Amino acid sequence: MNNLLKYGLIILLGLMISTHGFSQRKKKNKKASDTIRVAAGNVMVYPDTIIIPHSDTIVILQPGEKLRIKENPYERSDQFFDSLNNKTYKNKVT
Repeated sequence: MNNLLKYGLIILLGLMISTHGFSQRKKKNKKASDTIRVAAGNVMVYPDTIIIPHSDTIVILQPGEKLRIKENPYERSDQFFDSLNNKTYKNKVT
């Protein structure tokens, strides 16, 4: 019974040390960067730049950096004109 109490205290002490000693606290004075996933077909709009990625992209923003993500309007118009082109070729008159 005495050994059981001794091992129980050791395990309890180990758990207390591991949960307190390895906590993942961030420093208060450092601002973390932000990671954003941008899907293909969207437009990234910075204050002075516009970027249209061809594939899925991961962007890392610095603190204070601004980014807007919008749907690509050119993608929709390209799809419309491609479908219109395909429909006109099916008819002999057009």
